[in-house]
Amino acid sequence: MHEDLKQPHVAAAAFNLGLNRLKLSDELMAEKALRTALGNNLGIPIANYHLGSILKKRGDSSEAKVLFESFLAQSDSESMKAKAYFHLGELALKQKQFAKATQLIKECLAQLPQHQAALQLLRQLSWERH
Repeated sequence: MHEDLKQPHVAAAAFNLGLNRLKLSDELMAEKALRTALGNNLGIPIANYHLGSILKKRGDSSEAKVLFESFLAQSDSESMKAKAYFHLGELALKQKQFAKATQLIKECLAQLPQHQAALQLLRQLSWERH
C-alpha cells in the first residue's frame, strides 16, 4: 500500500466517503472506500460493520461473517453490536445452524430488546426447531 494511504486522515476520509456512497446506494464505491479505510488498520471498527453489511447483501457470507466478528471484538457501541449479532444470526440461519442463529439473535435482543426483525426471526427460529 502506498505510504500516503496509511495516514489517519486518509483513513477517515475514505471512511466518510464510504458512508456517503452508501447513502447514495453506490455500494461498489462504498466497498472500495471502506476497504481503503480498513487497510490502514487505524481503528475504525464501524467500517467493518458497514463493509460486512454490503458483502452480506451481495451474498458473500464468509467475508461478511469475519467482518461482523471483527467489529464485535473492537466496538464499544452496544446498539451497533446488537445489529452485528442480528446479521450474524441471519448468516447462521442461512447455513441452517439453528442453535447458533438462536444464540446470536438472543444476544442481539439482550442489547436491543425492541429490534423488530430480531423478534420476528426468533419466532421463526422457534418454529424451525419444532
